[in-house]
Amino acid sequence: MPIPRLLLLACLAFAWVPVSGQVAISPQMLDVPVDNRTHAFKLYNLSAEPKKVRVSLTNFDLDDNNTVREQASGEQSLDTWLVVSPLEFTVKPNGYQTVRLSIRPAVELAPGEHRAMVWFDEQPTPKASDKTPTLRVRFRIGAAVYGQVGKTERRGALRKVLVDGSGFAIALANTGNANTRLDGRYHVHTKSEYKAKRAKPAAAPKPEDAATAGAAPAETRLPTTPVLPGALRVVRHKFASPLAPGAYVLELEGTFGETPVGGTWEFEVAK
Repeated sequence: MPIPRLLLLACLAFAWVPVSGQVAISPQMLDVPVDNRTHAFKLYNLSAEPKKVRVSLTNFDLDDNNTVREQASGEQSLDTWLVVSPLEFTVKPNGYQTVRLSIRPAVELAPGEHRAMVWFDEQPTPKASDKTPTLRVRFRIGAAVYGQVGKTERRGALRKVLVDGSGFAIALANTGNANTRLDGRYHVHTKSEYKAKRAKPAAAPKPEDAATAGAAPAETRLPTTPVLPGALRVVRHKFASPLAPGAYVLELEGTFGETPVGGTWEFEVAK
């Protein structure tokens, strides 16, 4: 029975992302002005076998779960005007292929953001001549391209924060005209640790807090899930491990595009 293709979406802002130990792409997305410049992705083959790849383009947005959703193409969608080369190639083992692209619209694009997903699909290769059964899984990677026309405004608002012992969820409204991400850090303190910090910044946690203090994650980067223009989305983040029972304070400090965001939220983890 054929094995379904492994779908791995490349929509966040990381520069180097390996895919199931087989391939990696750099950068994982492009956020660029619509002009005549040429841009490029590099697809790296980390395996010991050649990889035959075909490139395709689609329009897209993100659904309520921040998952890529393909949309119909049109005169104003970026995929219509992307020129990509090459469209089909084979990457040697432990080698890479550069794929160049440029945006060449034949119509005037409206001010704001226009999007395209560049898909890299592994193509089937001849099966081995022996009769030994093998599992063959082909990769599919999507690299997002965000094209900006006119003045780019990345702003919004933090609407709500919900937090418990497993993680937190942040409701964000994008009121600008381009994809916008959180940038900053969060810290989970025990409640008494946070009170001591407020009273005297250099104060150390009290000895009796040691049991729960060790369970709180260290200061960590906020999630960078994109929120598209005009959208209200919930961005979720899981702690590396659940918190021990106790009283805590979640402290956020950062920005959402050009908008400062932050604050503190008290919560308890029941026994």
